[in-house]
Amino acid sequence: IFQALSREASSASDQCWDVTHGFRSLPLLTMLTLTFLRSGLGIKPSRVLYSLYEKEAESCPMIDLAPMLDLMDWASAANTFTRNGDSRPLASLLSKIKNGFMREGPKKKKQVVDIFPVSCLASRLDNLSTSLALIRPDRVEYDAHMLHEYLPAAGEALEFSPRTRPLSLLLPGIGEAYQPLASKKPTTAGQL
Repeated sequence: IFQALSREASSASDQCWDVTHGFRSLPLLTMLTLTFLRSGLGIKPSRVLYSLYEKEAESCPMIDLAPMLDLMDWASAANTFTRNGDSRPLASLLSKIKNGFMREGPKKKKQVVDIFPVSCLASRLDNLSTSLALIRPDRVEYDAHMLHEYLPAAGEALEFSPRTRPLSLLLPGIGEAYQPLASKKPTTAGQL
């Protein structure tokens, strides 16, 4: 199954996959294969469709399962954080969602204000992991403190989109993992 799907896949950016008529586990295997092809070969299906069967309906609604592939990106980023303590992939996904939201069309001032904390969270996660990777102890202490101070408000800020819910589930673990690095009175970033 994997080989057959891999042969049919191409690097064309506007692919649409229909998993409606797959027998039993075939739709699941197709989703797993697409997950691999996305991360391994850069194949980006624009839609993964499944048609809901409704006995008396003239037409059946179709749902797009492509956002479920994004969940695999969250799983990979969470794995990187859990294994290595690196939250940069989480920050990258958060920034990608925020940027996509901002490109969706004109926003009201309140929407822009509401999305700002999401940018701050992404920046704080990225800054801390970068400081850890560069072995900058003073900066790590400062960045960990800033992240720890911000985490209580971060959960509420992530409610702007259902696509950020995976990170909401990880916030307590992120806080626990980075808490030992945070000092009570860090030096300011300008003093570093």
